[in-house]
Amino acid sequence: MSVGPASHGPRVAVTTSVDRYDQLAGPLDVAGCVPVRLPCIEIHRVDQATIAAVREAAAAADVVVLTSQRPVPTVWPDGMRGISVLAVGEATARIARDAGATIVGVGTGGGLELAALLISTTAGKKVVYPHAGGTADAMRAMLERNAQDLAAYEVYRVTSVAPPHDPVDAVMFASPSAVHGWFSARKLDDVVVAAIGGTTGAALREHGASADVVPDRPGFLGLVAATAARLLQKETSP
Repeated sequence: MSVGPASHGPRVAVTTSVDRYDQLAGPLDVAGCVPVRLPCIEIHRVDQATIAAVREAAAAADVVVLTSQRPVPTVWPDGMRGISVLAVGEATARIARDAGATIVGVGTGGGLELAALLISTTAGKKVVYPHAGGTADAMRAMLERNAQDLAAYEVYRVTSVAPPHDPVDAVMFASPSAVHGWFSARKLDDVVVAAIGGTTGAALREHGASADVVPDRPGFLGLVAATAARLLQKETSP
C-alpha cells in the first residue's frame, strides 16, 4: 500500500527507485515532511535462467554474501529457508532474516572491520555472491582471496535517470547512481542535501557539491531522521 504524503511541511525529494519509495515516504510523512517522488535510478533485473543458476548455487553453498537488500526479492521471492547469509548492513540482514535465512554474520563497519569479518566467515568455504552490475570488483577480489570456491553473479543493474523538476526544499540521496541521475537534469541550489553515507557523499563532490547531512548510521531511517532534523533546524534558525 502506498503512503499518502503529508499535506504541509518541507518538501523532500525521494530519489531512490520506484520500488523503494514507500520505505522513505512513510518515515518522512511521520516526521512532518512532504515526500516528493523524484526517482533518479531504475533497476533492471537479469533473466530467469541466471536467477535459477543463482538459486541452485546458493542451495549448495556454505554461505551467501549479500551487500544489499535487492538480491533477496529478486532471487528468492519465495524465501531463503535453509540458506546461510553473511550480510553487509543491518537492513540487509533484516530482510534476509525475514525471508527465512540463517544470518552467520553482519558487517556494520567498513575497511578492516569488514575485511576481518569476511575472512573469518568465508575462508575455505563455498561462497555465492549475488550483486549489482558494475559494483562488485573490490568485494569479489576480497572473496576470491579467501573462499575455497566463489560463484559471483550479477543479478541486477542500476541505471541513472533524470528526475522531474518538481520544487523541493531538500533532497535525499541513497546511492551514487541517484546523484548522477539528479545532476543529469537538475542542480542543488538552495536545498538541503542529504547523503546516506561516504560513498554517496563522494559522488556529490564529483559534481562540485557537498552533503549538508550525513547520518551517523547509514540506512533509510537514519537518513530521514537526519534530514528532518536539519530542516527543522533551518526553519527555527534566526
